[in-house]
Amino acid sequence: MELVPVLDILEYTKMRIGKEDDNEVVTKYWFKDYEKTKSFLGNNKDKSYFYYPYSDNKNVILEQIKADYKLSGGKDLEVDLSVMLPYYRGQVYYMNLTPEFKYALSPFDAVYNDLDTESRISMYINRQVRTGFLGKTYVVTAGLDEEDEKQVEADVKLWLGSENVGGTYHFSIGATDDIDKVFKVGQMKAEIDEKLFTETKNTVKSNIYAAANNIPEQLIKSDNTLFGTSADTYVEMKKFYTEQTLDERTELENTLTFLGFPCKIIPIIEIDESTAISI
Repeated sequence: MELVPVLDILEYTKMRIGKEDDNEVVTKYWFKDYEKTKSFLGNNKDKSYFYYPYSDNKNVILEQIKADYKLSGGKDLEVDLSVMLPYYRGQVYYMNLTPEFKYALSPFDAVYNDLDTESRISMYINRQVRTGFLGKTYVVTAGLDEEDEKQVEADVKLWLGSENVGGTYHFSIGATDDIDKVFKVGQMKAEIDEKLFTETKNTVKSNIYAAANNIPEQLIKSDNTLFGTSADTYVEMKKFYTEQTLDERTELENTLTFLGFPCKIIPIIEIDESTAISI
């Protein structure tokens, strides 16, 4: 029976590097949901799970398969490999593009505060839309008795529909001689200032784009000006971003090829001597 490699990606935030041996070689990679807090009730079952470090040595892989089969309760190690293989936990190849750190850093680590700022601005605007005065309707009545006031409230609900009643406020005042004030409907002015965070958002976006391999903004957000961005400019931006992502693509291609999955990552535009970026 021939072993055929199968590739999967583990959730990075749940991975931990195990102890190293005397030769500084990692012996295990642990997988566990470390964000779950321990219960004070004592129900703290350890659900951690480890994987073997990557090795392309077939003898090493075979011994790992036998060890997992034996750990599962199997005793006869002379059985066919197909019987033992379902119990094999597999190996982990750790691809770290920031080797100066033990645990790889996200390219957005340096702009964490900018990401947080962008999120909080969005939350602020969302709260203003949901709980502010935006779209709130008020109804003022004058000189009505209790029964008439209830009838007005019922009629307003009927007009607006049940899904919009939460944005309505009814205010009753005393009698008045002004017929125009007996019944009045109005709408509160929105408090949202769209220009409040304009400069901040532009700075934050610029920092985030820089962390994303300096991706040009026009490749993410279309230009709605009268003439927009020319086709030649788009081509130059694609060439620029393709060059900016070359190292990551090359590293990933080499890693997958090394693991037995040769591939070619197709960039957003092919660059050769005839299409190199003009300076």
